[in-house]
Amino acid sequence: MVQDSKIDIKTFQKEIANFLLQFSGITHVATASMLQENEYSDGIIKKMQNSYHPKISGDIIYNIAPGWVEHDESLSIHNSSYNYDSHIPLIFT
Repeated sequence: MVQDSKIDIKTFQKEIANFLLQFSGITHVATASMLQENEYSDGIIKKMQNSYHPKISGDIIYNIAPGWVEHDESLSIHNSSYNYDSHIPLIFT
């Protein structure tokens, strides 16, 4: 466990974020520390901050590149922060 290793949690989160950014399908990474300590005014990081909840969100939130999808045969997920995936029409009849 991270707590047992006495590694600073912010440093640990930052190292993981830097590691994830090395992958071609990852465009943005935010740590829980970043989202709790800063105020973002726009962009994808702002969307991440708006959906972040300290009790239920993870320590790392990442965003995949446009057109990339996470694949899990048991799930059908469309939850990227891009307009084509986040703007869903609402129709009242």
